[in-house]
Amino acid sequence: MTQKKKKRKVKQSVFNVIFLVLLCIFGILMFDMLFGIPFSRKNYILDQKITLELPKYMNLSKRENEKNTFKTYRSVASISKDMKRIRKDYEKITCPTKNYYYNSKQDYTITYQINRGLIWNYMTVWYYEGKKDCTDSKKENDIKPIVTPSVENCRFTRTYYVELVKSGSSKSKIYVTLSDSNGITETVEIPEVWIGSITPYTYYDFTFEQLGNKRVNKDTIDQIFSSYIVVNIALSTDTITNPRQDAVCK
Repeated sequence: MTQKKKKRKVKQSVFNVIFLVLLCIFGILMFDMLFGIPFSRKNYILDQKITLELPKYMNLSKRENEKNTFKTYRSVASISKDMKRIRKDYEKITCPTKNYYYNSKQDYTITYQINRGLIWNYMTVWYYEGKKDCTDSKKENDIKPIVTPSVENCRFTRTYYVELVKSGSSKSKIYVTLSDSNGITETVEIPEVWIGSITPYTYYDFTFEQLGNKRVNKDTIDQIFSSYIVVNIALSTDTITNPRQDAVCK
């Protein structure tokens, strides 16, 4: 075997090893993005009274009293999976607009929101000393329903990931680009009254109400928004792992 052939064979072997390593890394990243790779929890000390249990590899990005935003390179799926494991040890408190989770050992309550970014992903955590009381309006920083649904009419809820919000065809409308749990993305038009209730890169639970006998021909995003009335939009804590997919009104 000549010297040139030996060098060529060594180069080919090195290339194959590098290719396999990159392929493994890509496979791990794709698995993490789709299903999430869980890690053990970590304690984040905020003050002398509060030590939050959160997923690993998160850095505090912004702090505003009871509201703390953490950033991480980890995927939304992995953060959501870790938070679901953590909150299993907490007592769930269901309020009209969102769920809270009470840590009886350290006597504090949290709620959280996971946002997808271009490079970093973010998780905002609200915490309260003691056990959350849904009737305490001073502590509850929730989006209130602007339209009160009628009890007689059929209602259902769907979770969507909001990607873009912009001005609509008139001053009373806005365009919202959103995706469902199947990865289908569409742009719909909703009343401008909701503009203060939604922000991009965030998961929300949209509650719809049926007026009269109107119903969808196909269970698609545009058909749902054009056939039913949006009566409430609330931050979603169950994102990729457990989105709301109620059956549409018939």
